[in-house]
Amino acid sequence: MKKKLSALLSFCMAACVCTVFPFSASAASDSVSAGGSASLVMSASQVSYASVKPAAAVSAKDYMSQMKNDLQTNVPGNVKQGDSGKTDKIQYFSKKANRNKPASVWTPPGYDSSKKYPVMFMNHGVMGGENDMLSGWSIREMASNLIKSGEAEPFIIVFPQMYTDPNSGSAMGISMDVMDRYDDYVYDLTESLYPYICEHYSVATGRENTAIAGFSMGGRESLYVGLMCPDKFGYVCASSPAPGIVPASDMFISNHLGSKKLNSNDRMKESDFKFSDSDLPYILMIGGGTADQVVGTFPKQYHELFDKNGTMNLWMEFPGAGHDASVGTPLFYNFFRYVFKAEASSTVPVDQPGDLRGDVNGDKTVDKKDVEKLRDYLLGKTSDIDGKAADLDSNQILTAADLSSLKAIVLKGTSGGEQQVTTTTASSQNPWNPWGEQTTASSQNNPWNPWGQQTSDTSQQNPWEQSSTSGTTSTTTTSTNPSSGSHV
Repeated sequence: MKKKLSALLSFCMAACVCTVFPFSASAASDSVSAGGSASLVMSASQVSYASVKPAAAVSAKDYMSQMKNDLQTNVPGNVKQGDSGKTDKIQYFSKKANRNKPASVWTPPGYDSSKKYPVMFMNHGVMGGENDMLSGWSIREMASNLIKSGEAEPFIIVFPQMYTDPNSGSAMGISMDVMDRYDDYVYDLTESLYPYICEHYSVATGRENTAIAGFSMGGRESLYVGLMCPDKFGYVCASSPAPGIVPASDMFISNHLGSKKLNSNDRMKESDFKFSDSDLPYILMIGGGTADQVVGTFPKQYHELFDKNGTMNLWMEFPGAGHDASVGTPLFYNFFRYVFKAEASSTVPVDQPGDLRGDVNGDKTVDKKDVEKLRDYLLGKTSDIDGKAADLDSNQILTAADLSSLKAIVLKGTSGGEQQVTTTTASSQNPWNPWGEQTTASSQNNPWNPWGQQTSDTSQQNPWEQSSTSGTTSTTTTSTNPSSGSHV
């Protein structure tokens, strides 16, 4: 009895205690153990990040193969510090629950309603809510710093209340009925929450711009929603996912019947747990700890069942980790670094042709206007630039290093070389240096204020510098009238 009560307390923080799936899976061929040595990652304060920007429109299998070779087991400490985004508290009308439901919505640093942003839905554990994933996981902090560094695409994160029941705002106890109400989140998300987010925020639509992730019960629902709606969600990540999508048994529910298929009373079988090649998410990622006393080996069994059914997926195993952020934080860190990059999304495509290296604004000249245009892009003020022309160090991402190099080119060409400025490549090695000269380095210029004037405009301060305050939070509500859909 004492053991069961202890497990119940753990479950209330995450998901079901498990035994095993009734199948025998083959060895995983697409797994990555997080116990090995991690690749070196530079800190968030450095402008030249080790980053990946694959070519647009790669296949899901090719994309995951690239990602598999670059998974990191450790998150740099400063990447987990400082949220510079903004969090709104909203209410929306859920058609499935026939009532208003809450959610939290995080918009990234530099959010501009004139631009379109991919959106990620980040799901909580059992008996949790829309605030559970806001702290303790470094989700907003990691997103803020990776976006500012250029290693992640700017994106919106929605933190929902998953439990979808007309009669209750949260789960009471653990039963098959409770599991079904969690699974009803798929209808709430696709019919109500996602349309609300698209109406009230500047969202880039399409599966290539839509992701779902979560922890424990939220990890289970991320896998389930991804399986049910592969046309809507192109990126799926599950940290320590709870059991029950397919038949299973644990100490709370001796006979999980499996989740219901979409718009059907038929339930999922092991043979249904798969994606076709055409529906495969660009990222299908699962992680779990070897010392997880809550969901045990269920995360790995989900991974192995995908393997058994011929569905490529990425598996990260964390030796000695339990059912907590020691798995979720590094898993989401890797997910954030690669999400929304498989196809061209809301950011500037880096493979656009450029007639002249440095001609960021496309006017056939390289001058001060190009420097200011690139600065505005890096600060999130514009998205209308030629990405290839701006990528002066040819690493397929745009950072402050490119801004410094462009400034060097322009100043060298207009001032007779009197100013000492930075460039990343000597002209003898860089055929795209328009003036064919080598410049010298100086670290004293702030690339965010390209001409060195004193200014009180805070937008020109170095965004790599950590603020002493966290991101802001505001509260927004909607009318109970389901047809209104407006902020009041």
